[in-house]
Amino acid sequence: MNQSSMVVGLDVHKEKITAAVLPPRATRPTEVLTIENHPKAIVRLVKRLANRGPSIFVYEAGPCGYEVQRQITQIGHTAAVIAPALVPRRPGDRVKTNRRDAEKLVRVYRAGELTEIRVPTRAEEAARDLVCVREDALKDRLRARHRLSKFLLRQGRAHHETKGWGAVHRAWLRAQRFAAPLLQSTFEAYLHALEDAEGRLETLDQQVLALSQTACDRVPVQYLRCLKGIDTLGATARARMHVAAPSRKPGMRICVAFGSRPRGATATATRPAPSSGSGAKVFRPKSSGSPGGHKIGCTASSGVF
Repeated sequence: MNQSSMVVGLDVHKEKITAAVLPPRATRPTEVLTIENHPKAIVRLVKRLANRGPSIFVYEAGPCGYEVQRQITQIGHTAAVIAPALVPRRPGDRVKTNRRDAEKLVRVYRAGELTEIRVPTRAEEAARDLVCVREDALKDRLRARHRLSKFLLRQGRAHHETKGWGAVHRAWLRAQRFAAPLLQSTFEAYLHALEDAEGRLETLDQQVLALSQTACDRVPVQYLRCLKGIDTLGATARARMHVAAPSRKPGMRICVAFGSRPRGATATATRPAPSSGSGAKVFRPKSSGSPGGHKIGCTASSGVF
C-alpha cells in the first residue's frame, strides 16, 4: 500500500459521518472528526483534508449506498468502497462504535488487507432496483393471495374444482357474496388488494422484459434461458444481480447466479469434475438451482464460460 498518501476512513450513517485520519507513514490515526451526512459538509471535509496532500477516502458498503463515493470522486479525489463481509475481525472483538470502526478501516486499508468492490453506475443500480422491486411485488402478490384464501377458508368456502388462481377460480371468487355487510367489506378489501398487487406486478414484468432486450443484458439472458426452468423474467433477474457483476470471474458467474459454485472451484477439491461423455467437463451445483426445481449442469465448453 502507498505510504505517502493520507488515508481517511469514513463510518457512514444516515445522520452522521465519522472520519478517522491516518497521515502518511503513520501507524495510528491522529485525528477523528464527526460531520453531518450532507453533501455540503462532505465537500468541506474533503477539501479541508485534501489541502494536506494526496488523500484516499475509504468506507464500507452499507444502506447509505454509493452517493458518498460518487460525490468524492466527482470532486476529483479517490474513494474506495469496501466489502463489509471481507473486513478482517479478531475473535472476541465485539465492541463496535463509530470511532473504532473508522480507525480500524484506515489501519487495515493501509496494511492492504481490504477488498474493494466495484461501484455500479447509476444505470446499473437503477436496473438492479427495478429487479428488486419486482421481487417485492411477487411477495406482495403471494401475501395477498394467502390472506384472501385463508379468509375464505375460515368462512368455510374453498375452491376444489380446478387449479387455483386460474380463470375458473377467479370467476368463482368474483361470485362470492356474504350476508353480513362486514364480511362482504372484508372480502372486497382482500380482493381489491390482490388485484392491485397483480396490476403492479404486471407493470413491473413489462419493464423487466424491456430491460432484458438492452445491449448489456441480451447475451446473459439468452445463455440463462438455455437452462431448463428459466424464463426471461428469471434470467433477467439473475443476470442483473449476479451474472453481470464484472468483479466475478467469468467462469463463476452463471453458477453463482444459482447460489452455488462449480465443483473443483474450492481449494480443498482434489478430484477432477465428471465428464459429460463428449470430453467436456460438466460442473454440477449442489443446490436445486432453477425455480422449477431442476438440477442444473453448466458445461465448460458452452458459450457461457
